[in-house]
Parts: sequence; structure tokens; C-alpha cells
Amino acid sequence: MSLGTENISATSIRFAKMLVLGHQGGCLPYAVALVAALSVENPIVFDRADTGTIGGEDADEDEDKDKDEEMDEELEDKEEGEEGGKGGKLKLVCRRDLWYHPQSDLLGVLKALGAYEFGGRDDEHAASIGLQPKHMREMSNLRGQLGGLIKLYYPSLAKHIGDSNGPGALAKPPTQKQEMLLRQIALSGLADRVARKDLSWKGKFPAYQCISTDEMVFLHAHSCLKAEAPDWVCFLELSETKKVYMKGVSAVSPSWLFKIAPSMCSRYDPLPDPPPRYDDKADEVQAVVAPLYGPRNWDLPPQTVPLPPGPELYKQFARLLLEGKVIFCTSIPARTHVMRK
Repeated sequence: MSLGTENISATSIRFAKMLVLGHQGGCLPYAVALVAALSVENPIVFDRADTGTIGGEDADEDEDKDKDEEMDEELEDKEEGEEGGKGGKLKLVCRRDLWYHPQSDLLGVLKALGAYEFGGRDDEHAASIGLQPKHMREMSNLRGQLGGLIKLYYPSLAKHIGDSNGPGALAKPPTQKQEMLLRQIALSGLADRVARKDLSWKGKFPAYQCISTDEMVFLHAHSCLKAEAPDWVCFLELSETKKVYMKGVSAVSPSWLFKIAPSMCSRYDPLPDPPPRYDDKADEVQAVVAPLYGPRNWDLPPQTVPLPPGPELYKQFARLLLEGKVIFCTSIPARTHVMRK
């Protein structure tokens, strides 16, 4: 199955890739909603208290950023009031605790979209639970458009998407396994936006190295991952003030990178220990490699891969064959010969 990027996503090829892989594990309706959510500005309302406790080296920077965000929120609040008609100005509150996800900012926004759809797309309800109604409407509309396009060009997938103009599958939150798959799906589109924690950094807050810049990057104060600071993350975008901050961050396992983004990996030479072995179920000779990731050559965990055709494969196969590790035969059945008179 393949989804055409020319019809599915005019916004970004990386989002189209997420949609292509989104059918795995029953994740397609969530993948559609995730792409819609990532295509719009973060709708979660953050108040000044969120960054007021950072202190130290980030205090001035976060305070300046908060002033800008407060002005933006006041302006958007005013715009929502003008659209509210008889309801008048909507009162926005900060309920970021509702949209916390321990492993991914992106899944927190997905949760917010699910709540908005389940709440009947009501602006007052959205404002009361700490969401910008304007952004939520944009997300919801885009979700409906993406779902409609997939149903139009790929009717066989309609049953997997469900109703994209209502709560549909979003009425039920994804399982833990689906959440892991969604983080992997997000990583597939953000493979060039991976960052690794710099363990040699001595600053107050954890710093990361990433592929796209030589500067150290940091978790934003609004990130759900700020407290835990996982070793490996992928991010949606960078925001630069006095420092460079990652936004839209998800924790990733380094063991995922080799399988999800093999084009970003190098060094496929088999390790001498353990030696290559024959897998009778897969009927192939397998070896353990220690790949490197990206232009910075980050070490990834060892991976078991099939040996590609070539002299090394033939040499190892011959060795395994002579050692009796390819054809397993412990005894030869006895034959009884009847002598005819």
C-alpha cells in the first residue's frame, strides 16, 4: 500500500510519510489526527507560572518569551471573543496538566484533539479546558479533510479511519502499544530531527546535540519531557532566543533508528563476536552489526541483520555448512533390505 504525497499532504513530505506508515497496528485514525495536529500551532494555553519557576540561567530568557506568548494569547483571546457572538469573550484558562504525556509532547496534543472532538467541537468547552478554540477548529477541519482524501483515493481504508468528521476512533484513546507505534511513526517523519543528550554537559539543564545545528539545544520549559530529559528524542522544530529550544519533542529508543531510518545509518560490517549464524526459520545467514547514525556518527545498539549477497555471505555460509549448522541431521534412519531368494 502506498499513499500519494501529492494528494495526501501538501504541507510536508515528512507528514505524508507518517500517513503512509500510519496503518500499522490500527493507528491510522490516530496518525491522521496527529498529522492534523502537527500542522497547526500548539493549541495548549500556557500561563506565566509555567516558566516562572525555572530560575537561574534560563530565567530572563523564559520571562521574555512568556511576555510574548501572553501578548499572543491575549490577542487570540480577543479574536475568539469577537467570534463568540452571543457568548462574548471566551475566558481561557491554563490546564496543561490535562495534556501532559510522559513520553511525548505530540501525544499530548493528540489527546487534546481527541478531547475537543469528543466534546462536540465546542469553543467554550475548549477554552475551559485550556485549549485555544481557533487552533482546535483548524486541527479538526484538517483532520476531516485528510480523512476525506484518504477515503476518496483509497476506499479500502475507509473502515480503518471511521468518521473523521466527529469523534470516531478518537473517542477511545490509543493503547500503550499504539502510543509506542505512534512515536515510531512520528520518528519516521522526523528522522533528520533527532537529538542525543550530551552527557558531558555541565550546565544546570540537560543539553542535546542534534543533526541540524552545531549549537547545543535544550528542552523547552513547556515540554512534557522537561523533568525526565530522556537520552534520545526527536523534535518537530527548533526555536531560538538566547538558546536553541526543541519543540514538539518525543522520546525515542536508539534501537528504533536503524529499522525506521536505515538511510541515516552507516557501518554495516559484521562484528567478529558473536560470529554470523544461520537462522533456520528465516533461512538466512545473520550477523551482528554496530551501526552509526547521522553525520555525527552516533553509536547505536548492536543490530542483527541478514548478510547481503557477496563473498562474505558465501564464506560464512560455507563455514556454517561444514560445521553442521545449516543441515541438522543427527541420525540416518536404518533401512532393512529384504533379500529375495
